[in-house]
Amino acid sequence: MEGELPVQMNAAKRQQFRWAKGSIQVALQSLIDILLEKKIAVDTKIQAFIQLTRHIVHPLFLIQFLVFPILLALNYKLYAVSWAPITGILIYILMGPATYLYMIRTIWGDRWKDKARQYLYLIFFAAGISVNNTIAIFDAIFGGKNEFLRTPKFGVVNKDDEWKDKVYVLPFTKTTLMEVFFGVYGCIAIFVSFFSRNPVFVPVIAIQTAGFIYVAYLSIVHSSPNRTINRIKRGVRDSNNIPTQRAMMRIARVETSLRDRINTTARAKTLVTTAPNNNKQSGKRTKYYRLLVIGVLGFLCLGAALVYFGYQSAVYPLDKAMGYLARAESAQTPAMIADYLRPVKHLLPLEGNPVWSFPNPRTDFGLIQNDLDAMLLRTISISSVEPNSAAYNTGLEDLHGSIKIIESNLEEATPYIYVSFTNILLGGLWIGITMLIFASLKRSKSKLEYEAT
Repeated sequence: MEGELPVQMNAAKRQQFRWAKGSIQVALQSLIDILLEKKIAVDTKIQAFIQLTRHIVHPLFLIQFLVFPILLALNYKLYAVSWAPITGILIYILMGPATYLYMIRTIWGDRWKDKARQYLYLIFFAAGISVNNTIAIFDAIFGGKNEFLRTPKFGVVNKDDEWKDKVYVLPFTKTTLMEVFFGVYGCIAIFVSFFSRNPVFVPVIAIQTAGFIYVAYLSIVHSSPNRTINRIKRGVRDSNNIPTQRAMMRIARVETSLRDRINTTARAKTLVTTAPNNNKQSGKRTKYYRLLVIGVLGFLCLGAALVYFGYQSAVYPLDKAMGYLARAESAQTPAMIADYLRPVKHLLPLEGNPVWSFPNPRTDFGLIQNDLDAMLLRTISISSVEPNSAAYNTGLEDLHGSIKIIESNLEEATPYIYVSFTNILLGGLWIGITMLIFASLKRSKSKLEYEAT
């Protein structure tokens, strides 16, 4: 029983939290002494360093996940040559997942496909658990003191053994809210990767995003305990084969917690006469958790829809305008250039400056509109010049250079459209409503559990 792996996501997160915090605490207390101790071999010091500090990767992972989409939106030059990202991803695949799959195929033989599928879930879990373990690391660094919380054991031996109705089933915590946030943020990052013309990074971001959604979803779904006293009493003879003595100890603990509210005689009578009420409360809790899952998924879909419509109304017109400018830059006649510039004027705002931090004339839409009007007039004057003459070619070259400048100005303005005051306000409102929903649901859950007892 002591070697049982957690079957509930919240139990696995509790175990990971304890391990991550413990490792960092030991590292803070003993790692320097270990590294300075002359009697300890160098290879042992290296192993101790890796073992005690390995969880630092989790906050680094979250920082990378948060910063990377911002760099893409700002058109930051992430690599010196165009083939660098795909090369890095291929090296990662070959040295990571491909190597693991080869080892799985070699070790497990005919069963390798099932194990490979489990490895995929392990990748999602490793990404999604980063929020939980990052909190544990900061808790260890800043001296947070928690009581020792054991990992629940359910006595699951066979695949058909049931655990969701046991008293040890853990509820989800506030950490789940942060996992939901990172899941939504990852969906936005995928949009940013596409529309910043960096789709090569989409698979990596998608795997990380799927990990956050996977862990958050299971944290909520697995938080559906059925803790009625009748089920506890039936635990003496249920299919998990927990020894009778342990089940009786569980019953004794529950009865002790009720002793301050009802006397022993009334309690024995209540356990017999209120079974229908307990079943009714159990049904309410089951319905509550189903509504919770539906509500959270619906709210995630609402957030994704808001992101999509926000992009379509605010960012896509600029992206489309830059597409017309790119075509105008390669156009070879004044008439073609004019045909591409006219839609740009309708797509861009007539005035305003999206750069809210330190605005400058380069990103002023009113000035850009004036430049477009002047360029359209120039196309008319160049059209009257004899084609293929020096003046004609010089005029086209000047127009192409001006178009390129306008295009770079719009590229500078685009990231600030993503992080506009409206988007920041809506994002904060979305997070606030999410926290309010979780707080309200938690109060309802506590009320239902109190009524059940």
